Amino acid sequence: MTHNATHDASNAQPLRENVNRRRRNRKKPSHGKDHADRANVVVSVPADAVADDAHDLRENLKKTTDLRDDLLRQRAEKEHERARARAQERTRPQPKSGEASHQTPRAKTQNKKGRNTQDFSPSLAPPGLKLVVGDAAAKTLGRKMHGRHVTYVPNFFCAEADESAHATLLEEVSAAGSSEMWIPWHEKSHFIANDRDRHGKWKQDSPMFTAVVEKIAAYFQMDVKATRFNLYRDEEEWKPYHHDAAAVKKDKARTQNCTIAVSFGATRDVAFEHAKTGTTVFLPQTNGSCYAFGHDVNVEWRHGVPQVPEGLRRAEGEKCARVSIIAWGWVDQDRDDVSSFAN
Repeated sequence: MTHNATHDASNAQPLRENVNRRRRNRKKPSHGKDHADRANVVVSVPADAVADDAHDLRENLKKTTDLRDDLLRQRAEKEHERARARAQERTRPQPKSGEASHQTPRAKTQNKKGRNTQDFSPSLAPPGLKLVVGDAAAKTLGRKMHGRHVTYVPNFFCAEADESAHATLLEEVSAAGSSEMWIPWHEKSHFIANDRDRHGKWKQDSPMFTAVVEKIAAYFQMDVKATRFNLYRDEEEWKPYHHDAAAVKKDKARTQNCTIAVSFGATRDVAFEHAKTGTTVFLPQTNGSCYAFGHDVNVEWRHGVPQVPEGLRRAEGEKCARVSIIAWGWVDQDRDDVSSFAN
C-alpha cells in the first residue's frame, strides 16, 4: 500500500508542472493595442448632415421656447383677469346688515367669466354698414350722409299701393325710344334702357323719369352725374353682385361718391355682399321706395338684386315686373368713424 501511494504521488508531480506551464504560456489578450486601434478609427460624417442636424436642433429649441413663453403669457393673463375681478369685487359697495342687495341680474352676470359674452368692455368699432331710415314726407333727408350708411326711404316717390308711376314709366320710356331701346345687361341677367338710343334724348322725353331724378337730387342734395333705367321683366331676372364704377375708377371717384336707386313695381331684394367675408345683408325694395349708399359701402361691399328662388316665383301674368331708376353723383358725406355712430 505504501509503494503504490508513493508511485501515484511521483506521477502526479509532472502532471501539475505541465498544467502550470501551459497556463503560463497561454497568450493573454493585449487590451492596450485594442484601445489604441479603436482610438485611431475616424468616423466620416458629411458636413451637410451636421448642419441639418444643428438647424433642426435650433428649430426644436425655438419651438419649445415659444411654447413655454405662450404658456407663461396665458398664465399671466389669466392671473391678471383674476386679480382685476378680485379688485372689482373689493371696491363694490356691500349692502349694510339687514339691507337687501341692489345688485341687478345683469351685474351678477358680469361678475362671472363670460360664457355667451366674449368681452364686457364697450366697443367703439365703427359699423361695417349702418341702415338709416329717411322720412318721405320731408323735403330733404335732413341729415348729413355718411360713407358707411345705407339710407332707406319707404314711399319715397309714391305710396306702395300706387301702381300708376310704374305703368307710366314703362309707357313713356318705351314710347320715347326706338326699336333698339331695350338691351340685355350684365351677361343678360336683366335689361336696361339704352343710354345711347336717340343720344339719350328719351330721358328728356319721359316726364316721369325726369321727375324721379329731380326728386332724388332735391331730397339728397345730390349733384347728379349719370342715370340708368333698369328693367326686370320677371322674378327670374336678376343683377350680379358688383361695385359701382367709383370704387374702381379714379376718374369716376372724383365726381361720384353716392349711389341712389328708386324702385317701382314688384318688391325685390337689394342685397349687399361684403367684399372680403362674403357676409350678405338683404333689404326689400317696395314699390315707390328708395335706397342710397355712400363711398365706404361701395368700396367695402358689393351690391346686387338676387334672383328669386324658383319655388317662390309667381305665375306668369301676375305683377312681377320691376323697374329701378339709378342716379350716381356727389353728395357731401362724413367719412370719420365717430360720425358713423350719429343718429
